[in-house]
Amino acid sequence: MPDLLGRHCWRAPDALSAGACGRNALVRALHDQFAAQLRERGEDMEDQTTARGGLQAAPALGDPQSRMIRLPAFAYTCVRPWVALLLVQLSVVVPLVVTVFVAATGYAATYLTNLRLARRKDHLDRVNRQLSELYGPLYAQSEAVDRAWRKFFVAGGGNVWTALAPVTTEQAATWRLWMSTVFMPLNRRMVETVVSHADLLREDTIPEPLKELCAHVACYEPIVARWQEDGFDSVQVDDHVSIAGNFPRRELDDYLRNSFESLKLEQARLLAQIQRLR
Repeated sequence: MPDLLGRHCWRAPDALSAGACGRNALVRALHDQFAAQLRERGEDMEDQTTARGGLQAAPALGDPQSRMIRLPAFAYTCVRPWVALLLVQLSVVVPLVVTVFVAATGYAATYLTNLRLARRKDHLDRVNRQLSELYGPLYAQSEAVDRAWRKFFVAGGGNVWTALAPVTTEQAATWRLWMSTVFMPLNRRMVETVVSHADLLREDTIPEPLKELCAHVACYEPIVARWQEDGFDSVQVDDHVSIAGNFPRRELDDYLRNSFESLKLEQARLLAQIQRLR
């Protein structure tokens, strides 16, 4: 019994020691394996850091950078392919965007140029119509009336109805002849031009010289009609002069000349602009 107990007492510690030693060996083996893995990871990180330019000093505790979250090295390895893919996509997208922008800019510039050109052409068309249909004919007819009046003033003695001396039958007949065959036909043509092309006037309303022209001609029509009566030989002023007064020769001539010259300048300016835009 003592031997048995002695044997058990001697072997029990050995068994316990063997179990404890096995556990300790397992723990040490796991510890060594984990330490080896940490060393390998640390060496990999050092190699990657050295490849990027060497180790950098760790920031001080008070440095704001010390509070920043630092990504591990393997995170950069994962991000690098995405950055490369993004750069490839940008190399395709950026030229495409630039091409579209250049094309859109060229189209917009062409559109604006064509728009300005069309507007100037429309303006030029109106100016051409004003010159050819209204102010050009009016100015020519007014000059014809003015020159004819000057010739009559020299040949027939001028406006005999404003003279103090009585008017003779011959003077009255000469007046009626010139008024019926020279002045009234030109005056009627001027009034017809104004009425037919009043939409081409430069002003928003009919100018006073044109109003006076129309009134003078309208008031002269009854007088001219009376001259056609058989046996008419009156030498009275009322039978030969319009109740609207004298013909507005000076005012009409100044207005038409200024308008005609201004439109010619405008026409030349528009033509030059259109040539530049082309």
